[in-house]
Amino acid sequence: MHVFEFRERSWYCDRVFELLRGKDVGFCHISMPGLDCPFLATGPVVYARMHGVGVKYGGCYGEDQLRDLAGRLQDFMNRGHGVFVYFNNDALAYAVDNAYELRQLLEEMRGNGHAQRGYAV
Repeated sequence: MHVFEFRERSWYCDRVFELLRGKDVGFCHISMPGLDCPFLATGPVVYARMHGVGVKYGGCYGEDQLRDLAGRLQDFMNRGHGVFVYFNNDALAYAVDNAYELRQLLEEMRGNGHAQRGYAV
């Protein structure tokens, strides 16, 4: 399994997405202030890197943001994708809290009849 993370906007284009799909390679979604990155699946897994909110490599994602992320991830899982999410470490340990809260939200969704599919947070 391979996933590419592009931090240059010019790589966010149909030509690149089709190339990744053709090779069954994943596209990494990046959540980072100042970067508008698409959230899509080009391979068997969806990988999201949460690089901060409000400030790069810091800040705490709010409940609404995490609930939206959980919903998107659940949609991908319902379509047969595995999902992985990485929260960057930061000095105030928001990454740990955010990962825990996201996992709880996904567990709640699973308990409400959503597809039973694996994920890693």
